[in-house]
Amino acid sequence: MKILKYVVFSLISFLMVGIILSGCSNDSEITAEEMPTKEDSELKIDKLDRLSGPLYGYEDNGRVLVPVDVLQAFYEKEVIFENDKEVVDFVNDEKKVRFTIGDDTADIEGESQEIATEPRMVQGSPYVPIKYVARTFELPYDKKDAPDILKLKARDTEADPLSLHIKPIKSAYKYEPEKIYGLMYHDIAKEADMSNSYTQVTPERFEDQMNALIDAGYETVTDADIVEYRDNPDFNLPKKPILVTFDDGYRSNYEYAFPIMKELGLRGSVYPNVERNDTEQDWFLTWEQMEEMQRSGVINIQTHSYDQHHHIEGKDGEKEAVYITKKPAEDKDKYRERIRADLKLATNRLEEELGHEVHSFAFPFGRYNDTLIDVAKDKGYDLFITTNYNVNTIDDLDDKLFHRMNVPNGYTGEILIEELSKLEPKN
Repeated sequence: MKILKYVVFSLISFLMVGIILSGCSNDSEITAEEMPTKEDSELKIDKLDRLSGPLYGYEDNGRVLVPVDVLQAFYEKEVIFENDKEVVDFVNDEKKVRFTIGDDTADIEGESQEIATEPRMVQGSPYVPIKYVARTFELPYDKKDAPDILKLKARDTEADPLSLHIKPIKSAYKYEPEKIYGLMYHDIAKEADMSNSYTQVTPERFEDQMNALIDAGYETVTDADIVEYRDNPDFNLPKKPILVTFDDGYRSNYEYAFPIMKELGLRGSVYPNVERNDTEQDWFLTWEQMEEMQRSGVINIQTHSYDQHHHIEGKDGEKEAVYITKKPAEDKDKYRERIRADLKLATNRLEEELGHEVHSFAFPFGRYNDTLIDVAKDKGYDLFITTNYNVNTIDDLDDKLFHRMNVPNGYTGEILIEELSKLEPKN
């Protein structure tokens, strides 16, 4: 851990606002309207980068832990975090709350008090129990269940509250799991539009499956998380990590899967065949839809090829995936150049339109060979998504392959959890 003497977050103002404590019968409710205001304390929430994308807190021992920097950004309070001493101070001219990471006591206005849940470090960031900060400084928040959402409330009652998805502590990035799971989806279709129950799932069934993952303790992760866990020994993951993926880039991913995952506090990855987006084909995502999903932090857009998602006749006369098959009169060099050009175009278009790094590649039809992998590695890809029905282990990830299980419409949430438990590592 790097030694950082002080990280001092900026102080704009100290907000004197009310607090609503859910489930704390000994605390009185103070309304925001009853508290004094300051003209210079207007919040510019939409300009605070830390508040963009999905935000998470964790529940441990019946208490909610929230990230210190989110509290600072939303309530615009001064926070002093001494990383070497693992001390977090919330201060203003009159009051002070001091937490020590891992300590079940806190100094609140000069008095030592026992606290139900000690502050924790999660991926290098301090998380503290919100109850004690909110009660001391009269900061408003509210919490509801199903799904668990904590809303931080601004002094200006017309301003939108900031929502954090509250997850069990086992969802925090603080474990070294032996297994990482993967799920494969394609189209999310209404019952009346279903034509293939293997590659299509109804919105209702998809929501049931996602809720089952939550109930079983799984936590969604990103492609980048998996790469970092593989390459960085100091990087941790949730206790039961799972990558939820969508191949081909169907428009239904935006219409159905995206809002469901956003509501439930989950994340997923979409791998489009980019030519379909460029030519605005009816069943596939528009650039505007992909930009919205990528910006949200809920969906991560990677690639499935530019226009190499089809079959051609192989040397034995059978149809084979074009990415792993040389065309007539195509030698080894021309074959490699075709792959390289397609991946380059897919990468360039996605990065030009969406402005993020493209590093993960889902093999079309799940088919791959050494040449395809070598060329993709040369283009900077560091994770390759297969269709092998296997669970992943840290040792398996050394070859940069990531395996996943297809999820058909016939899987209820209960069946999905049963099938996940049967997966074995690839030999």
